[in-house]
Amino acid sequence: VDVRQRVSAAEFRRLLALPVNTALPFHWRDGTIARQPVDLVATANRNWSEAQDYFTGGDWEKWLRSIHQNNLNASIQAIRSRQPDAGLALDEFLRVIDPAFPAPRLRLNPASLDAGMIPWKMTRELTLNVENSGSGCLKGRFTNLPAAFQVEPVEFVTHAACQVKVKIDTSLLSPSAQAQTEYLKVDAGAGGQGRLRIKFLVPEPELVVEGPDLDFGEVFRGEELSYLFQVRNKGG
Repeated sequence: VDVRQRVSAAEFRRLLALPVNTALPFHWRDGTIARQPVDLVATANRNWSEAQDYFTGGDWEKWLRSIHQNNLNASIQAIRSRQPDAGLALDEFLRVIDPAFPAPRLRLNPASLDAGMIPWKMTRELTLNVENSGSGCLKGRFTNLPAAFQVEPVEFVTHAACQVKVKIDTSLLSPSAQAQTEYLKVDAGAGGQGRLRIKFLVPEPELVVEGPDLDFGEVFRGEELSYLFQVRNKGG
């Protein structure tokens, strides 16, 4: 041992006075380790369901107490008390830890739907995927829906993607010989706005009478004659 590398008595006293953090790091199921709160953010975004369990189940609160982050514990409790949705609550907390956490981003997949021909007074149901191509939790709603269109759910919250059903009721539309187009608007706040294009055709009715030419010939008083013929609509 080189005695010249030994610390002085004053330096040794200073080192002894430094606080020692004996808290264990936070371990995720995939082996990822968080040593400070900001380390939770990126891993939570990759493992959203697991992060929700830790956020709502008290695991993070226990760990934050062990590293003396009482202010963040208070934030968890305050957020959970005012935000009933676990995904939105988690999103808010992650943005408290890291204000630079990227925003969610709305994406409609597909951006355009073709319902084809729908006979008048009939309905058609289509499926749409609402996706979050950004980070965190996406919240949005369909706004100003045309009368003939129903959407379920109208409001959505998702970290990755959710499925939406779009129902068209043609009894509330005017038949037309031309294809029609409607746009459904989506507002996702910080996640952006979107517009879904829906094309469809509600054809006009068209009368067709089918049967033999009616020639009753000579008819006598009191005589009854009958023929069968068919009336149908070959339009919409």
